[in-house]
Amino acid sequence: MASEIKANKISPATGTAFTIGDSGDTFTLPSGATLAVASGATISNAGTASGFGGNNTPYFSAYRGSGQVFSASTYVKVLNDTEVVDSNGAYDNATNYRFTVPAGQAGKYYFSARASVNMTSPGPYALYLYIFKNGSPEAWAYDYTGSTYQQALEVDCILNMAVNDYAEMYVFSSAAGTLTLLNNYTQFLGFKLVE
Repeated sequence: MASEIKANKISPATGTAFTIGDSGDTFTLPSGATLAVASGATISNAGTASGFGGNNTPYFSAYRGSGQVFSASTYVKVLNDTEVVDSNGAYDNATNYRFTVPAGQAGKYYFSARASVNMTSPGPYALYLYIFKNGSPEAWAYDYTGSTYQQALEVDCILNMAVNDYAEMYVFSSAAGTLTLLNNYTQFLGFKLVE
């Protein structure tokens, strides 16, 4: 039997506890309706909540499967060719080595890049690690290390990304001789933030 109650306020008859329905009942908030929770109010959940928040997809993580040799004094794209995870198939680990935002997934993204570089002669040398967006640097970290044969850096950022925007990882070093990005220690990852 369908029925409808209309009131401006419902309060418990006694005390401060109010129960809606019985075990097994379902209450539906129709499309277009809003449930407003006042500032300072608390919603507590002792059961299972579904359909709230998000799951941070798309997400990806990839690393170098073998050492990548590169030259100094130029921007070098890091070719992270081994995927750990790629929820939406949006990271290209074979051709462009970049993450591209899929259709319907625009928003804010967290990205993290780390690299470890071996040099054939000791420093000091400048090493930069970049996260590029659409071909331009958006975030970077810098290290100027003394007499050493190895440098390591990490950089993190949050970027506004539209559909088809892409993110890549780059390095730049002033070192002389041959440089090698160490496999397993060189990684690029990212995921969409829940807003």
